[in-house]
Amino acid sequence: MPGDLAGLGKFKGLEAFTVEAGKTEQLQYVFQSKVNILEPTGKQTFSPGEKLKIVWEEVPRAEAYHLLITLALDHGYVSRVYRSDLKGNSYLFNPQGLALREPNFVDWSDGDGLDPSAILGSFYPGAKIFFAIEAVDREERSISDSEGYVLQLNGDYPSIQVQGTTPISPRDKLVIEKKYPEAVNAYIKELKEKPGISAR
Repeated sequence: MPGDLAGLGKFKGLEAFTVEAGKTEQLQYVFQSKVNILEPTGKQTFSPGEKLKIVWEEVPRAEAYHLLITLALDHGYVSRVYRSDLKGNSYLFNPQGLALREPNFVDWSDGDGLDPSAILGSFYPGAKIFFAIEAVDREERSISDSEGYVLQLNGDYPSIQVQGTTPISPRDKLVIEKKYPEAVNAYIKELKEKPGISAR
């Protein structure tokens, strides 16, 4: 039952198995409480160039931690590991936004072609990003995470809304507006006018 899993963290040790008719199979799993993220709490605004300290409670038997980010899209969410094998219980989040354009989520929007994150990276103005922490043991096996098995649609999870305080090039603005043919032409024009540079 979902209620029985509330407060428990997910781990990747669960696998499908087959039980033959008339036989009994006994498996034992140990569930851990969710990793508790102490900072930030709830939704925060974030501007390129700023720093955000992410702090979580240490987990018994954890050898390291992975920081995962989830990017909200028009039609759902995509997640990936942003930093792996973190030691201790904190990380200073300091992405470079459009300067590095990382990490890229190559994801297709419904009927609109690529999502802007495939070109601009995850930290473009207007992007909404959620944080999660996964604890792993000495053998890199997952122990627990901060998301758990029961997600609340309106839950106040640690997240940031990227603000557009730095100048955005007309080319990047076209990408955010999903005007991809116009953006391609604008990038090509800049490359012709300024050969030898990357179009940004």
